[in-house]
Amino acid sequence: MKKVKVLWIAAGFGCASAVSTGCGGRVLPSSGEEPRDEGGGDGDRGGDGDGDGGGAGAGETGGAQGSGGAQGTGGAIPATGGRIVSVLSGECSQGFAPDEVIVPEHRLAQLLSEVLFAEAPDDGVVEAVSEVATRRELRALAYSMLADDRAKSGIARFFPWYITSGHHRYVHNKDPDAFPAYTEGTFDSMIAEAQRYGAEVLDPNSDAAFSYLLTESVAYPDVELAWIYEVRELPADPSVGIEVPDRAGIFSLPLFAAVGAEALETNPIMRGLVLFEQLLCVDVPPPPPVIPGPLPERPADVTGRQYWTEILLEDPLCATCHRMFTPLGFGFEHFDAVGMHRATDAGQPIDVSINATLPSGDESFADANELLAYLSIQPSAWECMAQKWFEWLFGEYAYPDRVENYRAHLNDLVACSITPTGEFDPGLFVSYFVTSPLVVGSFACGDARCVGSHEMCFLSGSFPYCEPAPANCDSFPGCLCLTDDSGNLTVDCSQ
Repeated sequence: MKKVKVLWIAAGFGCASAVSTGCGGRVLPSSGEEPRDEGGGDGDRGGDGDGDGGGAGAGETGGAQGSGGAQGTGGAIPATGGRIVSVLSGECSQGFAPDEVIVPEHRLAQLLSEVLFAEAPDDGVVEAVSEVATRRELRALAYSMLADDRAKSGIARFFPWYITSGHHRYVHNKDPDAFPAYTEGTFDSMIAEAQRYGAEVLDPNSDAAFSYLLTESVAYPDVELAWIYEVRELPADPSVGIEVPDRAGIFSLPLFAAVGAEALETNPIMRGLVLFEQLLCVDVPPPPPVIPGPLPERPADVTGRQYWTEILLEDPLCATCHRMFTPLGFGFEHFDAVGMHRATDAGQPIDVSINATLPSGDESFADANELLAYLSIQPSAWECMAQKWFEWLFGEYAYPDRVENYRAHLNDLVACSITPTGEFDPGLFVSYFVTSPLVVGSFACGDARCVGSHEMCFLSGSFPYCEPAPANCDSFPGCLCLTDDSGNLTVDCSQ
């Protein structure tokens, strides 16, 4: 059977945009008023094609699991008609132009379950969505789902990516002579610990906020990580953290240190670059076309900081860029290539002071803990995290122009996620984000891509939707309809 791709440009939302299936069911308002009837039958905007609400990867490979249909994380609930849900942008979305996105109820169940739990929706999620009457209630449902243990293995996958910029898939190789206890199981535990740490700030039952994420002296090791933390006894409950006075925040976890290191030596360049990109959202210019090399071998009596300072920060060709981010990595030199704490390097005390050029200007910090405490209260770091959620969820489709187009919307959601004490609450942000017209609309049709037997995508306003592909232009009376040599349809119903 030939697949048909259709672009339908509709005049607006609601029943005027419906094609053959009608526009029946209820539409959800943005606040507390009663749902309104749209009339028509029990039509189903959206079909059950494979939307692509996430990036191409999953787990340690970066990006959220693709979501939206039978080829997602566990199948999809078949389209059965039912309510049509309107997600309005009236609640906390002033920076976003479209007024509403209309999707079937079962698609919302898919969205919440596959994005938050990384699995197909069960009966409980379906029933909870069926009782939603406003977007505010939808957002509250998403927020409550973050307390579920499944969120620790679902949406919390964001955090290993967040603290490594997706490079955590390269952390396997470590020197077996220097680190004989390091195995692939150690790596898996590093990933799990980062997810557990992040899940704490998403959990609505926790008072942890963004400052906790960057400053709390706590860790969640298991038996695979006990030797790195040099602890002999672990809590019976793995969800209970241990105090680690020499560490602060999620960037002090072994995963971050191990990614920012070679098999044996630390790599302050990588550590600083990840911090610069993931906490400050500053793009580093590409390296010059001619790079001197190979680099000289580091003498045994020279520390890593002394070595890289001479090569990168005292050479004008390299210093222009490296002085922005490499000094940030120096603040973490007291963690070795697997994240164990160390006091000396090359027989000398380690200097962890930081003198860096940040977007705010030249700044100095005693160590990484002081740097992270400073960034934890900066709105620019909060807004950067919002951008990273967008990049993680949309994967390869989070290209720079698109990020810039939605920056006002993302920043608006950040402003709505400030606690009464003035802190940024990542869990509250996620609940706003995944129920926003931006995510719901893109989920419905995978950014103008429909996969499988539903190869047609309608554009209504700014958002695409999947629909069963018609055989020919007869399905679009009164519209301008053209068929190319491949049998693809282009339909314009906006006139």
